[in-house]
Amino acid sequence: MRRHRHHAKMLVRAFSTRAGEMKRVVILGSGWGGFTVARELSKKAHGRVEITVVSPANHFLFTPLLPSTAVGTLEFRCIQEPVRTLPGVKYLQAKARTIDTDARKIVCEDIFVGDEFQVSYDELVVSVGEYLPFFSLNSCA
Repeated sequence: MRRHRHHAKMLVRAFSTRAGEMKRVVILGSGWGGFTVARELSKKAHGRVEITVVSPANHFLFTPLLPSTAVGTLEFRCIQEPVRTLPGVKYLQAKARTIDTDARKIVCEDIFVGDEFQVSYDELVVSVGEYLPFFSLNSCA
């Protein structure tokens, strides 16, 4: 726990700018890494950083407890944390398609309509994870 607090303080320091300026931090992904960075940064930033999360999933799912929900030991809502409720975090339900590091822009695609739009950033956190086949069944990944 102490380690996470230290990293969060380092993040805020790294993303801070001069008075009156706000850095735009974009986080791609809402899994273990992305959700943790967004949560800790929103706690410590106190409005000094504009945080945007771009992810097709609007929640963080604690996957190690997923089998417990199937057998009824836990309710499903106990193992998920919505990204939309993080204070000071703007959430975009989309997929990142291209990253232009020179222009500091990300081209995203809305997952419902398919429209493309751009998101500008000063700092980028890429934590998109990966999909693994479940027992070699690609349809279950």
